[in-house]
Amino acid sequence: MRAHDILPDDTNEASFAGLAIRKGTVAAFLANARAFADPALADDARAAVLADIEADLPALRALGLFEVLEIRHAPLRALVHGRPAATQPDLDALYAAPAERIQKAVLERLLPMHEDYLKAATFFSFASGRAQGLDVSPRGGPPGFVQVLDAHTVAFADWPGNNRIESMRNLADDERAAMLFLFPGLEVFMRINGRARVSTEAALLARLAEGGKAPKAAIVVAIDEVLMHCGKAINRARLWRDESRLASDALPSVGQMMASMAMIGQAEIAQVNAHYEQAVRNDLY
Repeated sequence: MRAHDILPDDTNEASFAGLAIRKGTVAAFLANARAFADPALADDARAAVLADIEADLPALRALGLFEVLEIRHAPLRALVHGRPAATQPDLDALYAAPAERIQKAVLERLLPMHEDYLKAATFFSFASGRAQGLDVSPRGGPPGFVQVLDAHTVAFADWPGNNRIESMRNLADDERAAMLFLFPGLEVFMRINGRARVSTEAALLARLAEGGKAPKAAIVVAIDEVLMHCGKAINRARLWRDESRLASDALPSVGQMMASMAMIGQAEIAQVNAHYEQAVRNDLY
């Protein structure tokens, strides 16, 4: 379907859900939305833009625009969905600006020192999202399991998990992604923000093989930002200290969790625990 199938060239409005909607309503909303999100917009201009947006909302809802598209700007999203906007504190008043050396350390490409860290990396968390919500998943492997394809691109295998494959489903809708690397024993993180896609290219899957097996799919990340992050959170958590390790019986086991959700009976807890311990340690690929 094309634009003139909805509104012919000689027609300026049409009826949707009982409302007469003028040609250009969506384009006007997009222009007003950009203006509304501009923090430098003067108060009187913002009030005028807001009035125009509110006047067009019934028509836009009749068109079903917000059933297909999700608004990223939080105050505008709250307005569109009829919710009060959350009150945000003045962050610039609360926090000092980052030092110049920190700002300069945020790069658009990998340096050799970043590659050294990636060659040693064995664990990171992968964040993605779409209109339905956000997701973060743990990823692990032998040192170097995240491969550098070039200074602007990294890739890693997707190995079996719980088969929800939320990350890959998210990337089908929204390519934005982030990676947070931890390095056991070190007081530093590495972060990569970028745009990701799922690949089934045979050569790449063969390159990412582990345990004698090639993955079904890989995730390729085009880097927008790479930066090193201080490890204060590690020390606040005392993460690498021996006394921080939890005993295996300190919290409910997998079997106990399943029983609490009425998924199994009490008599099956030990069996489920044994199966989980075997699978989580041995059924890796």
